[in-house]
Amino acid sequence: MRLYTMMDTHGLEEIKQRIEQSKVVAVTYLGITSPLLSNKRFDVCIMDEAGRTTLAVSFGPLTFASKFVLVGNHYQLPPLIQRLEKMEWQ
Repeated sequence: MRLYTMMDTHGLEEIKQRIEQSKVVAVTYLGITSPLLSNKRFDVCIMDEAGRTTLAVSFGPLTFASKFVLVGNHYQLPPLIQRLEKMEWQ
């Protein structure tokens, strides 16, 4: 197994090629919106610290995969949303 970072690459085409050849790609919630990943589909999306994100931010990564796993536990940071209340749409 080889770990690549953006620092290991020498141009845009090499980055695209490495992404295509990789079995695992790790990005941030906002990094998934990169044009380098615009046509990429993944088997599984694993979202760490899932309790710290909002539903709107989660939609981005979740649209790139057919399955997803939300990861978090009570020893991590506290949830972003502390209470659920009825939301009324106007």
